[in-house]
Amino acid sequence: MKKILLNLLRSFSSKNNSIILHKANGSVKQVRYISGLNIHFKGKNSCVEIYEPYNFVKKFRKASKIRIDGDNNHIIIKNTNSSIYSMKIIGIKNNNKIVIGENFYQTGLLKIDFCNLSNMELIIGKDCMFGQNIEIMLGDFHKVIDTLTNLQTNTPQKGVCIGNNVWLARDVKILKDVSLPDSSIVGTGSIVTKSFSQNNVCIAGIPAKVVKTNVRWEK
Repeated sequence: MKKILLNLLRSFSSKNNSIILHKANGSVKQVRYISGLNIHFKGKNSCVEIYEPYNFVKKFRKASKIRIDGDNNHIIIKNTNSSIYSMKIIGIKNNNKIVIGENFYQTGLLKIDFCNLSNMELIIGKDCMFGQNIEIMLGDFHKVIDTLTNLQTNTPQKGVCIGNNVWLARDVKILKDVSLPDSSIVGTGSIVTKSFSQNNVCIAGIPAKVVKTNVRWEK
């Protein structure tokens, strides 16, 4: 344990990484850790900002964790009165941005994988609710090459954007370059491979498509 603490202190002091806590009273301070959230810095010049109130809790014996392998990344997790269970954010290289909005509600096993990409952005709006076993992948891990041009055909372009008041039911997968509109619902087991723009829709299937319009959901 002593060795782990020494390595953690060395990482903060020599690599200019920081964890910033925004207190409920409006004050801001730099801290060494966040209760219930394991944050691992391997690169330099990255910042994780957490807003009170927060409640990271273990589920299925798995703690929430953020692993930052590269440099110059910025992660913001806004305040929520709900518990966050077993969230894992990995594969973060350089110059990436993550924002999780206010009142986020998540019931277990959320995996966000940046697939070792750089210059990507993940935005999750406010008042979103995620069921169990959600996976968000910002890339494909492997390159697909056009044999005629020798160019990669599956290069991620922008990242993932999930609007405000979005409900992802359990076992949903969100793939690269997807945008989801405000007040949308994604049905159980769906795989979302493209973006949608119309608010208040229900999206479902493999691959997901609009199955119902003019809907809204409530907790």
